[in-house]
Amino acid sequence: MEPINVWPFISPLIRVAALLLMALIVGMFAAAYVNHRMLLMDYPYQQRRKWRTLAFEACSVAIVALGSLMLFLPA
Repeated sequence: MEPINVWPFISPLIRVAALLLMALIVGMFAAAYVNHRMLLMDYPYQQRRKWRTLAFEACSVAIVALGSLMLFLPA
């Protein structure tokens, strides 16, 4: 009796998890950078929080969009 080959099911999940992890790391870096630059220019906390969140979301969405194109389009 042959063992069930689960690699075709697990491989895409690993690739998607790696893509989401990269998006999280890039988004966190962008948020930290925006917060640091705005802190140097003495922006108030509420405004820094708004732009920090926007930077995180924009970078994360951009990385996921570009990564999904690379992962799922045929070579």
